[in-house]
Amino acid sequence: MKVTLGFRTLALAAAVGLLAPDAGADGTVSLNNYDSGYGIWLVQNGVTNPAPAGTMVQVLGGPDANHLSAVTNTLGVDGSTISSGDINALGSGTGSFFDFGFGPVSGVSATSNAVLQVVAWYDTAIGASALWTQATGSDPAPSGSPPPVPTPAILNLPGPIYILASGSAPSVPPGLTTSEPTGAGSQGPLEGAGAGCGLSLAANTTSSNAILLTLFHTRPGQTYQIWSLTNLWLTNWVLESSLVAAGDSAQTNIAMGQRPDLFLRAWEFRDYQTNLVFKGLTHYSNNVTLVPNYIPDTMGAVGPNQFVELLNGFIAVYDKSGNLISQAYTTNFFAVTNAGTSYPTSDLMLDPRILYDQQSQRWVACAIDGGNNPSQQAILAVSNGDNPTNLATGWTKYLVPVQRANLLTDFTTLGLDANGIYLAVAHYGSENGVSTNAGHTVVAIKKPQIYTNQFVSTIFRLTNGLPFFTIQPVVNFDAVSASDFAWFVAKGLPDYGTNYQGGAIWYGRLQWTNTTAVGLDTNWFVVSNSGPTYRDYYDLDGTGSLTLPTNGVFAPQPAGPGGQTNSLSLYGAGSRLMTAVIRNGSLWTCHTVGLSGTNGAYNGDQSGASVDRSAVQWLKLQVNTSVGTLLCAAHGRIFDATLTANAMYYYVPSLMVNCAGDMVTGFSGSSVSNYVSAYYSWRLASGVGLNQPRLLQVGTTFFDYLRWGDYSATTIDPTDDWSFWTVQEYSDALQTRSAPWATVVAKIRPAP
Repeated sequence: MKVTLGFRTLALAAAVGLLAPDAGADGTVSLNNYDSGYGIWLVQNGVTNPAPAGTMVQVLGGPDANHLSAVTNTLGVDGSTISSGDINALGSGTGSFFDFGFGPVSGVSATSNAVLQVVAWYDTAIGASALWTQATGSDPAPSGSPPPVPTPAILNLPGPIYILASGSAPSVPPGLTTSEPTGAGSQGPLEGAGAGCGLSLAANTTSSNAILLTLFHTRPGQTYQIWSLTNLWLTNWVLESSLVAAGDSAQTNIAMGQRPDLFLRAWEFRDYQTNLVFKGLTHYSNNVTLVPNYIPDTMGAVGPNQFVELLNGFIAVYDKSGNLISQAYTTNFFAVTNAGTSYPTSDLMLDPRILYDQQSQRWVACAIDGGNNPSQQAILAVSNGDNPTNLATGWTKYLVPVQRANLLTDFTTLGLDANGIYLAVAHYGSENGVSTNAGHTVVAIKKPQIYTNQFVSTIFRLTNGLPFFTIQPVVNFDAVSASDFAWFVAKGLPDYGTNYQGGAIWYGRLQWTNTTAVGLDTNWFVVSNSGPTYRDYYDLDGTGSLTLPTNGVFAPQPAGPGGQTNSLSLYGAGSRLMTAVIRNGSLWTCHTVGLSGTNGAYNGDQSGASVDRSAVQWLKLQVNTSVGTLLCAAHGRIFDATLTANAMYYYVPSLMVNCAGDMVTGFSGSSVSNYVSAYYSWRLASGVGLNQPRLLQVGTTFFDYLRWGDYSATTIDPTDDWSFWTVQEYSDALQTRSAPWATVVAKIRPAP
């Protein structure tokens, strides 16, 4: 007997609520009649969609529903393993099918009656189809009323899995295999956190049919549920017990009974709430200019004992209670002499960035010498230890030669991994009064040499017309070898014309050979995007192609006290990527996108005339380190799905991911009835997230300047690798002159 399964890819359903579910959200599997074959579909929140690229499939069969066994493992062309290439090539057309054949199954011949079931995984999703009956000499058809599709409860149960088995190892689905051995008394964290971050589990056998399960890294007052499963393929998780933790560990007894194999999962619902909020730097203080610029380019980072805020023109160090320790103008902080010339040559350092390097316990900061009479060079500062407080002598400064003759240096970005520090800038020229894309400079600086007063670097001058305005180096928290790739991402140009789409995500890579960086790709690659599309948005770069946009979308705000009206331009920063971070094999990034209506997508042309709200879009890209590729695994949008008119606009986001795989993003927002305020949102590793943003700091006045800050910052606390710190901008009535902005710093961690 031979069965043909139809498999094609289309866009997933529109967003539900304010936080769009990602591609790995709750789903079941449906085996539906499709042309001359049988199609595999995912049912998500009641909406049926084709299974996306990267889905792993297994077909089970048997004489009846109680005796199912694997017919074939991961399904592919002619029985081969599915790969993204197969799906990209064959899953794009309505007539493309994956064929697989099987003969006798559990003693059932090819001409006998048989029961079929399809099981599929996407990301960490598990879903199973209804049962289908293969009658002798006929095509598969539903057997009466199909039974209810099993709920893939694994999606909503983040945390480690503990495997107990007797005899042979239990059957574990592909994509969820553990690197630790299975068997009695073994631990297998199949997803989410491992030991040292979030929950981890251990068990001791207390009798022949009972175990004592211990939960580590619990939070006092938090309720935990223990769920069990005897077969990861088809059955639902069952609640075994609930308990409230009194300290950093908790225990409960689990009866094995007659179950030879048992999978246990500890679950907690983490609600990320603010633990500390304090006011940061402002434009004015007591009628005196504090930060000498109309926009701050909000930036900051947290370390073991301090939070450092670094804005256009000013730097401040706070303790972790929000008390100011030290501060300085950045022209003094970044001061350096190189070859007899003192820098900065201008009166203002612009586009600042700062990171805390957890792997080396140092601080790294940079900015462009770009005020009046600028050199257009970048300056890098690295701390002499893990304490950033001494801004005068506690840091070592280096001139980074990025300047190009007759070109403007703009928009510094910063990343790092275990091998190096990576700095990138964009260059602009002027043609007939219009600023044009003149290329990029990427500087790779070797570690640990930079921390021993040796500036060993490789400079890449990218002038071949790469179709994006800025390059974002990645902050990689994962362990890397000396020859592993360093990653860079950027947003390309939108597709113009009838089939308008927002810009695709591009990526490039480099590798180290001793102290020399090599191989930054001359021709960058586009992130593969079959299935759920992330490009159904309006690109806020406006109608520009290779030039800076000169018109576009504006975010509204209430009128000023004198009746002034002024909207905030979003095309200045546009839809360029704002941050990029790798955690646990996934690359996360975010940007601002334009939408139309409440369905979480854009329906319109390249003019942007139908845009009526902006959103924060985040993307989770799967990193294949062995071949050096990226695949879009999931994406979501934070947007206003409640108002058809006068909707909220959200913009200038940043994000960070902790060791548990939870993500927090901070951003600004406004509407015709809301001054520019600071917000945050979160998404758990399981896919559970907020259905609407939370307010950090309400805006209180009209902002009478065209531009808002170009970016914001969200970082992870290195003391626990769990708590987030974010610094965001808002409009502040206490600022008594034009451009009345202030910043708010918040620590965000799970409650209680």
